Amino acid sequence: MGTNRATKCSLSASVESSIRCGEASVGAMDPLIGLELGKQTYFENMGTSYSVKLSTPTRTKSSNQNHVPRCIVEGCSVNLSSAKGYHRKHRVCEYHSKCFKVLISGVERRFCQQCSRFHNLSEFDDKKHSCRRRLYDHNARRRRPQL
Repeated sequence: MGTNRATKCSLSASVESSIRCGEASVGAMDPLIGLELGKQTYFENMGTSYSVKLSTPTRTKSSNQNHVPRCIVEGCSVNLSSAKGYHRKHRVCEYHSKCFKVLISGVERRFCQQCSRFHNLSEFDDKKHSCRRRLYDHNARRRRPQL
């Protein structure tokens, strides 16, 4: 049983190396057909099936090291490096997250505090900071009968 496991491991290693090289078969064996499900690829050959985890290329952080997070509002160049995580994540400075009207890509928008994204001004009631859809959902939850 131990040799079977070793054979399977060496076979898996050779399958993985042949896949990286773009070959469709291993040695004199029949061609392998791989089914990719997520990060794992499953192969079947001659009634025996086994899986091989293929390493996926990872992005290097060197390309992002020079990128300084900035507010996405036109005309605003606030550096968000020292801002709160919330503002860095949504790429908006604290000032513009509370403004009633900002310009993004030539369109007037407002930051929705519930959705954490910018919407057109027509999606808001008066001076509210939450869009109509989120306010409707919020009010519907409050109106539910308590059992």
